[in-house]
Amino acid sequence: MRAVFGAGYQSAANVGLAMLSDYDDRSERSVYYVTPVTHKLLDSGDAVLIVNAQLSSQNEDDIGKAKIDDPLSGHGEPGRLNVFILRAQAGGGWSVIRRHENVAQLGSNGQFSGVQWPMLGTDRPGLAIEHGWMGQGYAIGFLALFDLSDPALPELTPEQSKLYAENEGACDEPKTACWSVVGTWRFDTAAEGAKYKDLVIDFSGAAPELAAKEEEASEEAAEPIAAPEPSTKKIAVTARYKFDGKRYRLASGENPVPDI
Repeated sequence: MRAVFGAGYQSAANVGLAMLSDYDDRSERSVYYVTPVTHKLLDSGDAVLIVNAQLSSQNEDDIGKAKIDDPLSGHGEPGRLNVFILRAQAGGGWSVIRRHENVAQLGSNGQFSGVQWPMLGTDRPGLAIEHGWMGQGYAIGFLALFDLSDPALPELTPEQSKLYAENEGACDEPKTACWSVVGTWRFDTAAEGAKYKDLVIDFSGAAPELAAKEEEASEEAAEPIAAPEPSTKKIAVTARYKFDGKRYRLASGENPVPDI
C-alpha cells in the first residue's frame, strides 16, 4: 500500500486517501477512501495488490494528513476494484509497473471480497471475484473474471454473470415457497489452441419459477384455496462457457439463476 499510495496511506489504520480515475468517466479523477483487500506473489516474482475504493467526502488537499473520514458508501453502493502490479527492486522495496484504477464495480455496502486466484490457461494467472448484494429478503451473486497476464486487464465474464440467488429473507412458508439456486464454478479443458480454459458452472437447488407459479395460482383463484406447499422441485444443471475472443459466452446448458 505504501508503494502505491505513498503518504496517502496510513499503516496504523490500514486505510488511505488517493486520487483515482472515476469508473464512469476515465477522464475524471476524484478522491477515494482506499483499503487493501488481498495480495498475491505471482510465479513471475511480481506481486498483485487488490484494493477497494469508495468515494470520499474529502478533497485532494487532505491526502497525506492525519485524519481520514469515513467513506460515503451506502447499502446500495458497490465497491470499486483496483489492481496494482508491483515489481521488487534490486535495492529493496517495490515499484508499481501497472495500475488499473476503478476497473469494475462489485459487491454492495461499498465493499467486495471473495477473491480467488485461478489459472485461466497456460501462463495466464487470473483473478476471480464472487460478489453480490442483498435487499428486501433477496440475495444474488455474480462471478467476475480478469486476466492478470494481459496488460489491459480485460474482464472476461459477461456483465452480470449470475452465480447464485435466493429469497430466504422474503419467503414465508407455507404461504410463499422458499427457493435457492447455487452455482459452483470450475475450469475445464478447452479445445486445443484455445486461449483460456472453459468455464463450467454446476447449478443446484430449488427452482424459483415453480414457487412463482404456486403464488400466482393462489392469487388468481376465484375462491380462497389452501396455501401452496413449499416448492420441492430440485434442479441440477450445468452451464459451459467458452471464450469467444472477447469474453466467455454460454456454449451449452443453461444458467437457471433468476433475475432479482
